[in-house]
Amino acid sequence: MRSFSPVQAVAILAIGLSVLAVFVPAFARNLRVSRLSEAMDGLQHISRQATLIAQSRQPRDAYPPSVGLTPAEVPQGVAITDKADVWQHSTWRELAFSPPQPHRFSFSFESKNAANLATFKATARGDLDGDAVLSRFEISGEYKAGTDPVVYHLELDREVE
Repeated sequence: MRSFSPVQAVAILAIGLSVLAVFVPAFARNLRVSRLSEAMDGLQHISRQATLIAQSRQPRDAYPPSVGLTPAEVPQGVAITDKADVWQHSTWRELAFSPPQPHRFSFSFESKNAANLATFKATARGDLDGDAVLSRFEISGEYKAGTDPVVYHLELDREVE
């Protein structure tokens, strides 16, 4: 078996380290983005269901009632698995929503229904790195009498904290 000369060994090591320098940050970035998709997918599901519900109602009762942050404590740096009853609030059931298990975000839904205008705001909060600085993802919509429900763009605050 032939051994490498010092120059060959250094060249192989340099090429290997160069490849790692390119792919490790890209892998870490993709891993973080895949964790963020949980919040975006969850809010997209909530807004789609809220819109479907509103289409069959009048603005005064268009959206389900508000529900606070669920689970009440935002997961800190780890994925959690909820107890069976955490997502049993009538609003979550009506929206057909509970995050995949395990999950890294807490969700809330706020609605205001009136005779001519109904609005909702769905929020996902997460702390992916456990530093107590929260990411916030938010989507909102409204339903005016005589029009179709509208969903606005997703808003992000500290998405990568």
